[in-house]
Amino acid sequence: MEGIRIFSREELERMGQGEVIDAYLALKDRLLEQMAIDAEKDLLVKNLSERLNLGSAKQFGRSTERTSSLSGSSPDKMPPAAARETPQVQTAAQTDAPGKKGQPRRETGCADHVKEGIPVKDLHVTLTPEELEEVFGSYQWRELPEQTCDVLRYRKACLYIERKHIHVYTAGGKIVRAGKAEKMSPKSLASPEALAGILDAKFVMGIPISRFVQQAGREGGHLARQTLYGWVVRCCLEYFEAFVMRIAQLMLATGHIQADETPVTVNADGPDSRPLGQCYFWVFSTSELWPGERVVVFQYESSRGTRVLREFLEGYAGTLTCDAYSCYQTFEKEQEGSVTVTGCMTHLRRYFVDVLRAMKDFRDLTPEEKKEIPAYQAVEKLKKIFQAETPLQKLTAEERLRIRREKIQPLVEELFDWIHSFGDEDFEKGGLMQKALNYGKNQEVYLKRFLEDGYVPMHNSGSERSIIPLCIGRNNWRSIGSENGAAAAAYAYSIAETAKANHADPFYYYKFLLEQLPFLLREHGIEKDLSYLDCLMPWTERYRSYERQERERYRQE
Repeated sequence: MEGIRIFSREELERMGQGEVIDAYLALKDRLLEQMAIDAEKDLLVKNLSERLNLGSAKQFGRSTERTSSLSGSSPDKMPPAAARETPQVQTAAQTDAPGKKGQPRRETGCADHVKEGIPVKDLHVTLTPEELEEVFGSYQWRELPEQTCDVLRYRKACLYIERKHIHVYTAGGKIVRAGKAEKMSPKSLASPEALAGILDAKFVMGIPISRFVQQAGREGGHLARQTLYGWVVRCCLEYFEAFVMRIAQLMLATGHIQADETPVTVNADGPDSRPLGQCYFWVFSTSELWPGERVVVFQYESSRGTRVLREFLEGYAGTLTCDAYSCYQTFEKEQEGSVTVTGCMTHLRRYFVDVLRAMKDFRDLTPEEKKEIPAYQAVEKLKKIFQAETPLQKLTAEERLRIRREKIQPLVEELFDWIHSFGDEDFEKGGLMQKALNYGKNQEVYLKRFLEDGYVPMHNSGSERSIIPLCIGRNNWRSIGSENGAAAAAYAYSIAETAKANHADPFYYYKFLLEQLPFLLREHGIEKDLSYLDCLMPWTERYRSYERQERERYRQE
């Protein structure tokens, strides 16, 4: 050990008693110091190993937080022999088994639920009288019940140019055209249908525009990526901005919203295409338990600070369900009682699940051994809370609140009593278990607030689900080319997720809005009162009827 002199036996014999005692005490202090350093190193190694195991589980394991998955058999273990038996294959006789008398025989090899919702194109395969005479000769033939055979086909999506030849007539100095050019822009080839297809591919399916261009190229079309990118940005900024402003107004009027945020890389406008630094997409949505129509709004910002909440939620009064990010709590304090922040039980459960996922030998433990693990005990307690909450989703807010106070509140109190029963010394400093307990202790006030309002969900999964398509797309396109592109993307995601939240198809909804908005905006402009746009909401009968008609038209083509 550095800094410590080692004395020989002869040197110790020549030293006085006081000198020997001093040398002994110095050595003792150095040994104690080294033991403390070694203990810190061991703790660091243990915490790093824990995080390494967790990272490996997240990267290569199943992306689930269910304890049933965690406690299942290891992937390298074979299932029991009974489970490995080869399923019985249907014979031709079984497939072609006749149905009821007078009815066609149906193929039974494909489950009906697989074919549900897919349009059917009927093809009748018959024999001509000449062919029948060749087979049967002079015998009088008769037709038996037909057989059906379902085969799933695929028709590749493609772009094409519709060229209208508008005939022009003249007489007596007058000129009459048989029709007019119906274009969104005089200088653009883009139609509402084509733009809807591009928007659906990019913001719903997560396909970068560059891959969309590659697909068109394989079909013989030569499209410029920048051209399509310009179409998307212009149509979103020109037509969608006012509409998203309106759905944001409708959302804030509910008084119960959820929020989340995620980072994104955005490049600077112009020739300097360097990243601007860490930028963010914020997502706000109506509460999952709100009885009316659901609305989702994305907001592009260069900051993750409280300023975003101050500006976007200016004048808002109500509840805000979110994670434990500190800016939400700061915003609540600034509003002086007009905004109430509520927490997310899913985040609390996730902390304890991470402890189990970091344990390499957890799957190999017996049920009795698992019950002795504190993290498993916490997950089981939370499981009871979630199971008690699930049946309440379709109840009224009043009924939900009453049952929560009767059945769920005792379970929540039991959970937090259990959390408070542990001290800082019970688990390794900086370990995952200690972090999970600290999260519960620090967020207790916010996590319990769903017990005070029947409209407040116990978790923030609604806004997290809405942000998933953006995260998937981000993994594909990596960055956004400009700040205008980022703002356009926020509008496009807002419309797509609002459509999906109301069981509307984003493609048809994009197309619907692009057909209607140019005329409405040209007539009204961006007024302070945007209620004239309410007739275009995805829950209106006007849109529902439009989607049904469009679906039928596409099926017939």
